[in-house]
Amino acid sequence: MLQNLGHQSQGITVHATKSFSLTGNIPNQRLGSIIKIDNLGTGLPGDILIAANRLSLKDGGQIWNSAFSKGLSGNITVNVQGLMDLNGFVPANPAIPSSILTNTTSSSNGGDILVSTSNLRIGNGATIASSSVASGKAGRVGINVKDLIEIAGNNPISKVPGSITSSTLLWVMQITLWLTHPD
Repeated sequence: MLQNLGHQSQGITVHATKSFSLTGNIPNQRLGSIIKIDNLGTGLPGDILIAANRLSLKDGGQIWNSAFSKGLSGNITVNVQGLMDLNGFVPANPAIPSSILTNTTSSSNGGDILVSTSNLRIGNGATIASSSVASGKAGRVGINVKDLIEIAGNNPISKVPGSITSSTLLWVMQITLWLTHPD
């Protein structure tokens, strides 16, 4: 986790030649495994870049870039050659789904999310989302999938479905889905 209190954050980059997985809980079992940048000041945010052959976020695993002050939220870019699988939630805290998130809780704007993969599976309440719970705008969410998008199943406790969203308290922002088929 990186926290920015006023200067530009350097960001987080993960390059995995095979698979990359964020699974399981920290010892108190209230949070899942996480990659996170918090912009707590007015500085420029860092971005998160994940590149892997395969990506799995399970049991509350999260990739999260957020702003809690007048500074912007950074972007998240995920490039996966094969399967990208987001599934489930933290068992001891069903309010925390496996997710890729950008958010803002102030007048700043949320970061964009861009996902490129061959196959995307979102299940059991997992989500890809950009949100604003204040006057700032949520970021754009772009999903580029070569073969298959599957969104199925609810969180069995909260009944929240798997989802792809970009929203503020007042309206839905831009969501773009690209389905490309090889010729």
